[in-house]
Amino acid sequence: MKEIVNRSSFVAFLVCGILACVNAHAMQNEPRDFNGVPWGAALEDHKQGLTLVSGDDVVAYYRRAAGTNTFAGIDAWRISYRFYKNRFSSVTVTIVGINNFNAMLSHLTKTYGAADSVNPRHRIYVWEGADAGVMTSCDISISCYVEFYGKAMRDVEVAERGNAPSRIKQDD
Repeated sequence: MKEIVNRSSFVAFLVCGILACVNAHAMQNEPRDFNGVPWGAALEDHKQGLTLVSGDDVVAYYRRAAGTNTFAGIDAWRISYRFYKNRFSSVTVTIVGINNFNAMLSHLTKTYGAADSVNPRHRIYVWEGADAGVMTSCDISISCYVEFYGKAMRDVEVAERGNAPSRIKQDD
């Protein structure tokens, strides 16, 4: 009987330790929107000020007017809003230069806490929340992408199309 109690105590201790580690990296201040456009919002409700860049009724990419390409005080090369079936699903902020990337990474870490997953060699950092996520990646040059996304819309697209949406829109 004593062995069962000790084993149960050990398992309970182990589970609590694992949960503490998971919660230690839980995304803080999870984004519910991007620049006032909530995840899953109807395109029609936010179309004013957006210009269609490419796409169709299934997947479309929009941008705001020139002069609005800043995020967290960082000048972005472009900010592309992605809509799946006329619902806001993600946004990609494209930045250029290691200084801008480091400033963005600092902002993301201060805002969301430590990244859940890190690959510093390829500059891939991932924050996962219950309803939204953020991911950075850089190509071989000095262009870096920061994607903010709503998980519910991503799940809808995966269910309907059978694959995850392209993480980065490369249209220029």
